[in-house]
This record gives sequence, C-alpha cells and structure tokens, in this order.
Amino acid sequence: MNKIKKEKFQYRILFSVPGRIRLQAEGLKLNNNLADFLEGYLYHLEEIISVKASMKTGNIVITYNSSVINENAILSYIRTIHYRNLEDSGVQPRSQGFLLTEEKSLIKRFSLVSVTASLLASLISLKRAAAVLVIGFPAMIPVITYYSLNNTLLYLKKRDGIIINNIKAVRLTQNIKRILFHPDIIFMEKTPESMNYMSGIQIESMIANGELRDPVKTEMRELVKNLRRAGYNSLYVFDERKKDGRLEYARISLGISPVPKKKRYNTVIIPQGVKYTKPDVLTIVTGTNHNSGGGIRDNNIYCKDLSEIPLLVRNCFRSHEYLIKSQTAALSVAAFGIMLAFTGYMAIFTSLLFYCINLLGNLVYLRHAILNLTEELPYGEQRKYDSA
Repeated sequence: MNKIKKEKFQYRILFSVPGRIRLQAEGLKLNNNLADFLEGYLYHLEEIISVKASMKTGNIVITYNSSVINENAILSYIRTIHYRNLEDSGVQPRSQGFLLTEEKSLIKRFSLVSVTASLLASLISLKRAAAVLVIGFPAMIPVITYYSLNNTLLYLKKRDGIIINNIKAVRLTQNIKRILFHPDIIFMEKTPESMNYMSGIQIESMIANGELRDPVKTEMRELVKNLRRAGYNSLYVFDERKKDGRLEYARISLGISPVPKKKRYNTVIIPQGVKYTKPDVLTIVTGTNHNSGGGIRDNNIYCKDLSEIPLLVRNCFRSHEYLIKSQTAALSVAAFGIMLAFTGYMAIFTSLLFYCINLLGNLVYLRHAILNLTEELPYGEQRKYDSA
C-alpha cells in the first residue's frame, strides 16, 4: 500500500484502476468542512468526472477521464494541498477581525488618524483640535480588551469542571489554531503490548473482526468529534516513538496527524500528572482531581472531563467575536465623533461626554453578551449557566 505525505495533508492509495481511484485521507473522518473543501478543490480539474469525499469512512473516490489525464497528474495536484489552503478556505476557525485584536497596531493606526485630524483642525481652531484629541484618545481599546478578557474569565470560573486563574490563559484560548494531544488521554490504560508492533491497518482490521478491543477511549472520540463540530480541525498527537501501532491506528481512526515539523502548535491537552512546560502554549490538563488547582501556571487550564474542552474553546472563541464587534463599534462611533468635533459641532466638554458614553455602552454590551453566553452543544441541545 502506498503512502504519500505532504507536510500536513496525508493520504493513502487504497484502490486504483484507470479512470477511478480511492484514497484514504487523514483528518477527513467526522470532518464535514474538509470533505466539502476537498470536493471543491478537486473539481477545479476539468478532467475529473466526479469526486465523493466521505466523512464517515475518511475515503475519497475520484472518477476521471483516463484518456485525457492519468493518475500521477491527479496525485500531483492533490500534493499541492497544504494547511494554508485549508485555513484560507475556512476549514480552520479564523477570526474575521484578527487585526482588531492586535492592540498595539490598532492603537497606532487610530492614534495616527486622531492626531492627523487634530492637526488639521488646529488650522481652524485650537478648541476644535482639543475636542478631536479627546474623542480620538485610544485608551478605550486596551480598556475594552481587558474588560472582555476579564468577563470571559468570570464566565469560565462559574463552571464547576474548570479551573482557570489568569487572563493570559483566556487570551491563549481565544487564539487556538493547532491542538496537540498527549497519547495518555487517547488510549485506555490497559492495551495489549503486541499493538505497539502492529501497523495501524492491522489493528483496524482485527478490531473490525472482533479479535481486539478498540484501544481508543470513547471520550476521546467524542472530544475529536465535538472539536470538529466547533470548527477546530488541526488536531495532532505526540509521536515520539519510532514504531507504535496504536498511534498509527489512532491517526487513521480519529483522522489526526503526527506533530508537524517546523510548525508551531499553541495548545496541548495532557492528562493529570504529566509535566509539560512551554512558554506561550496553552496547556489544558484533564483529570478527576480538579479541585487540586493550586500552583496552576498562568497559561494552564484544568478541566475535569474531556467533554468540557470543546465548549470551553468554542465559547472563548465566541467571546473573542464579541470583542471584535465591540471594538469595531467603538471605533466607528469614535470616527463619527471626530468628524463632528472637526466640523465644530462638539465642544471639549461634549466630546468628553461623547467619549464616556461610547466606552460605557461597549462595556455594558460586552458584559451582557459574555456572561449570558448559551452553551452550543452537539445535536442542537443548549445549556445556559446562571451568573455567579
């Protein structure tokens, strides 16, 4: 069986005859976004007759005109797929207002607009210039950001199964892109030693025949499924051993990949008792003794159950979207106020009042939106937590 690897995207050739080819793609199982992307991407080739990507089996069936194009040309086209394609196509969750969350860049740009407008207004009147500077004072940006993160922290602290102590962990959770799993949370505690020396395909076949028990935890399968439903598809696993059939089986079965070389991941999920320290990497610790959170690091989150993780990251991402909306609204209103001050419709005192109302309105919006988040659970079920 052939196996071809291309940085992040991996596939196997399962069956091939002229005019038809069947591939197994890692990461396709339970991943509807990737299935849609692959079908659309391959249909760009005019010689392809049909493409069927199944998220149930993780396979892709390609039918093509063998008199015009051959198998090697199609495989060469598939090898052009990498995760930049996937991210740009929405397979990974991406914030539409990512630049707005970069406080330093945003403050510089808005300050430039404010100062430029103030200099122009000073040619007419110094009072107008002062009013413009008051409305264009960029302090509202870090205030709104801090308030949003702090309210997200309060929202998470009211949940029994989570321990989180610092705003830094909230910020890291809002920017999750690639998630790395420790093997100990994937597999059951007792698995046959012989599995380590088998291939993933052998293990999959023996499980299908009832000769072996599935070594992957049911909770882990639910975790992967729910993370993908929440929009997180860049999932990886520690692969430190040269030969481990269990890990190969897990990658095939769950559709996850080995740790990519020269690519940074910013989130790791480990079981309780495993030591892992890396700066600027969010560490989610899972275990039953969730009340022993003393000494937890700033970039650590302690989750009692694996089932809490998809809701945690999804709702942090949603609070991040509320922050972007608030920043956009605040800057739009401030720009309108600068125009009014520039044309002389607002004096200094009125400008100060306008600034305070703008800031206060956005803070009230953020508190209401974040503290009243409704949990988005699979199959349309919803759950709402009362405010503390």
